[in-house]
Amino acid sequence: MVKQLFPLPPQATRLYNKPVSQLLAQTTPTNCDDPGAGGVNLSDCLQLGTGKTVKEVYDKPAVLVNTIVKNVFVVAGIIIFITFLYAGFKLISDTTKGKDEAKSILTTAIKGLIIMFAAYWVVKILAVVTGAPISI
Repeated sequence: MVKQLFPLPPQATRLYNKPVSQLLAQTTPTNCDDPGAGGVNLSDCLQLGTGKTVKEVYDKPAVLVNTIVKNVFVVAGIIIFITFLYAGFKLISDTTKGKDEAKSILTTAIKGLIIMFAAYWVVKILAVVTGAPISI
């Protein structure tokens, strides 16, 4: 038997002995207009620009992961673009040290670009091979 470090009060143990359907019925919101009433599930109440609730759009974790991955690729592309610009400014400088730094920065940026495209194509190939609905 495992000893509880923080014993629960009697009313809490009664709460946990209820069936899941009763617990879910208690936590589903009755009125999204009154969040101060307690027990409001934000995914049921918050609406996106399309008029659907968050729960309707992000019903599976895969949808959220796909959205995050798409945005990570965009941010990585912006960072690589800025890195190319920075390396270009360093290359324009007349110093030998600036040109060496620019070559190093460009090499690193190109490696990052190659890794980014490789990751994209690996995900696309896995989607085709497995038939998983991955939309990047």
